[in-house]
Amino acid sequence: MTIAAIIKEFVLFGVKQAYACMFGGFLLLFWRTQVYYRVHRDYRAMPLLLGWFLVALFIWLAENIATYVNIWIYPNQMQDWSPVSLAKLSSWYLLMLLSFVLVTTINRVELPQCRAEAPGT
Repeated sequence: MTIAAIIKEFVLFGVKQAYACMFGGFLLLFWRTQVYYRVHRDYRAMPLLLGWFLVALFIWLAENIATYVNIWIYPNQMQDWSPVSLAKLSSWYLLMLLSFVLVTTINRVELPQCRAEAPGT
């Protein structure tokens, strides 16, 4: 799926059917995947797809703020400011997916070893 995403970005740019198929494939692959994290002492879980969406949403919001304050301007914003297209949100989502796959491929996650405590300690 990652290879398909890379091909889409560099070769099949603009092919909406390939894009929809990739997102459907990612949805099927990662639907039940959970990310576990710790806040202070409490362990919590969140669906991976939700986590990616939230990060993509915050990047998209930051992009809108940056274009509003003229940090950079897209060609369609030369005359008047307009929000960045929601279609760009899917690009940020795909970036999150590719980043996650590449980082987890390079840095293997080691699961923590559970130690049984001796009675009375």
